[in-house]
Amino acid sequence: MRSVVDANAWSDEDKENARRLSALDRIRARVESRPDVYAGITTNGTADVTIHVVKGRQSGAETDALRHEAGLEKIAAKVVLTERSTADLKKVMAAIPDNDVLMARLSSYGIDPANNRVDVGVTELTAEVESAARAEFGDAVALRVEQPFTAVSGRFEDSSPFYGGIRYGNQRIGACTHGFSVTNAHGTRYALTAGHCGFVGETYAAMTYSGGSDGVGEGYTNFGTMQFQRFGGGGVDAGLIGGLDYGGRMWAHSNLYDNGGYSLPVHGVSYSCQGCRVILNGSFSGLQTGFLNGPGERCITYNGGLNCGQQIVSPTASGTLCQPGDSGGPVFAYDGQGGVIAVGIIAAGNGTNCTYTPVQTLLNIWTSRITTG
Repeated sequence: MRSVVDANAWSDEDKENARRLSALDRIRARVESRPDVYAGITTNGTADVTIHVVKGRQSGAETDALRHEAGLEKIAAKVVLTERSTADLKKVMAAIPDNDVLMARLSSYGIDPANNRVDVGVTELTAEVESAARAEFGDAVALRVEQPFTAVSGRFEDSSPFYGGIRYGNQRIGACTHGFSVTNAHGTRYALTAGHCGFVGETYAAMTYSGGSDGVGEGYTNFGTMQFQRFGGGGVDAGLIGGLDYGGRMWAHSNLYDNGGYSLPVHGVSYSCQGCRVILNGSFSGLQTGFLNGPGERCITYNGGLNCGQQIVSPTASGTLCQPGDSGGPVFAYDGQGGVIAVGIIAAGNGTNCTYTPVQTLLNIWTSRITTG
């Protein structure tokens, strides 16, 4: 049995949030297309947006058009003038990996549009680190202490076409989680997951809760082979597993080990926004609700690699957002129309917060589209 409806996916609130997320995506795209004029956008949930514009470079007609776009979905919009553009801040970002003192204690870094600088999290804030940062970047960076991140590399009884949220693995990696199905320009479907979960050419099995060789499900249903993979080097943490079929639905039961067929269709894909609610769906932690925290996309060090384009999620209540084995799992939002919006795939955690890589970013890289159900 594979068709079931979650009442949460039909709420008017989630339907309104889905429309606002689409509007914010359009605003974000227009702002990002002018990196010398704008310094990004900031949000506090989906009800308001602040557009940061470099002094002397703004066009009244252009900012009025952005306000109008927001107003169509009843999003309050305001414009704030700033000194540095996105292009200026990206130059600072590009120089950070070459600063050996900072990199030795780096946890993460990313552009902070609200404060018009690059926010840098370090594992230890020493006089040497402060001096190195000030000497090279002046007040274009802000330092703070941050707990280091580690990869979160683990429903069961699934078969082709596999749905998002299942646990897969082999004896080498242990376990990870399948995020969403994507379809490339040639119509081939792949399972989207975290890149640190494997290597190109490595094969995996879809796993049951227990059993198999060494308790990791080796020998159960073949899940496919890693065909494309990226990790470290300042790129993204993502991989595509192929060779079988991967469906446009996601397992969504709050009880991880109930194989009764509780799944929801994937209806689309979107970026999220600061302060917005997202749900993480790792195959060990299950459904966990959090909200986007921090200024925006960040570069984060873990598992010996520097991985960029990630968002940080903080918990809305006590509990575990993600843990080892959840890597690659779905991050989503309900769309209010009986389905879900693909937002990201789980990457790393530090005991409190978790990170994910946006699905839309990965679709752009691999010239693909989200598989819908």
